[in-house]
Amino acid sequence: MAARILAEAGWQVTLLEARDRIGGRIHTVHDLPFSPFADLGAEFIHGKLPVTLDLMKEAGLKHHTTAGEMWQAKDGRLFRDEHFIEHWNILTEHLHALEEDMTVDAFLETFLSGEKYADLRASAKRYAEGYDTADTSRASMLALKDEWLHEDDSATSRPDDGYSILMQFLADKSIKAGAVINMSAAVKEIKWQENTVTAITTDGQEYTAAKIILTIPIGVWQANDVSKGTIQFTPALADHMAAFGKMGMGAIIKFLLQFKTPFWAEKDMQTHTGEDMEDMLFLFSDQQVPTWWSLYPVESALLTGWLGGPKAAALQGMTDEALLEMALTSLAGIFSVPAASLKEQLGAWHVANWTSIPYTCGSYSYVTTETAEALKLLQAPVLNTIYFSGEGMYEGSAIGTVEAALVSGKETAENIIKTNPAA
Repeated sequence: MAARILAEAGWQVTLLEARDRIGGRIHTVHDLPFSPFADLGAEFIHGKLPVTLDLMKEAGLKHHTTAGEMWQAKDGRLFRDEHFIEHWNILTEHLHALEEDMTVDAFLETFLSGEKYADLRASAKRYAEGYDTADTSRASMLALKDEWLHEDDSATSRPDDGYSILMQFLADKSIKAGAVINMSAAVKEIKWQENTVTAITTDGQEYTAAKIILTIPIGVWQANDVSKGTIQFTPALADHMAAFGKMGMGAIIKFLLQFKTPFWAEKDMQTHTGEDMEDMLFLFSDQQVPTWWSLYPVESALLTGWLGGPKAAALQGMTDEALLEMALTSLAGIFSVPAASLKEQLGAWHVANWTSIPYTCGSYSYVTTETAEALKLLQAPVLNTIYFSGEGMYEGSAIGTVEAALVSGKETAENIIKTNPAA
């Protein structure tokens, strides 16, 4: 996004991409046996997001509403439930009254303590860990209050052909305007002084410019591990690195299971469970992999599992095969069928363990009680030479989304154009 805007404004732009593909946490795959494709990373458009939707319209790309029912699996039962969190009305009463910030854990223990609210606390914590991929001991309740009370599920949609085609549109526009995109160019060190910066890649290549925009995910800045893609600054930016440590980066494991048929919607399963789940979109449970969704209303036998937060972080070293078994066991518990029978129906599968992947090291950002203080430093350019941008630098209601990344890139590029002559 930033490359396109700068290049079209007449700037000479070189984009260094560590991977052998563009897009980062957007990754649509067509070469695996999924039908017709699968988004390993970003998948949804979370509401009426102007930058994303305007860009899709410009690119001629379509999207569709994710109409469907939300289901719960609990105590051996399957039932429709429109709320992610049990006793939603009780929670919202306390959220509306909240004025001073505190962590999610502190909020639950302060206002919803005792055995009476045990299920509500567990449900709210599971939602924060799942949907927001957050560590509830650090996550800001005020930030989640704003998100939870204003979430418009009816406006959620998916790109018809996956997200990566939108990234390719931006890349093509950038190149047409004169930008250069270099793949497999992982930066390991940045030497800088005011208005001069040199990026050195792992293979020893050097790129010198007047300005640099860094869109590194927060998880990589926090990793402090060269093998994960971290970057050394000369001279050092110790205060900035400390600020990154105050921010929240979630953990996620995404499971894509392509079955031979959509078993959950078939008559045999309806007879077994006593429920007609043909319209199932989201399914929530207390299993180890708690959250699942289908492609409804698109006809597909693909089920996607989702495990977020500290539980996902703890499993980042687990093999994909072991994670698959865990996912199948979770589904077996939900539908009260043998895991072996589900495995027999499996046509293809993929585990996207984003927290273990270099150049990502997590899912997406969440607001901690210290994020606002950190952003005061990180959003300001370093001597008009180094700019931090990307999803984690965004402030607004669409935190943790593709919209957040696009808006941040757009604002950074426009700020450079406004405050500097073209170079």
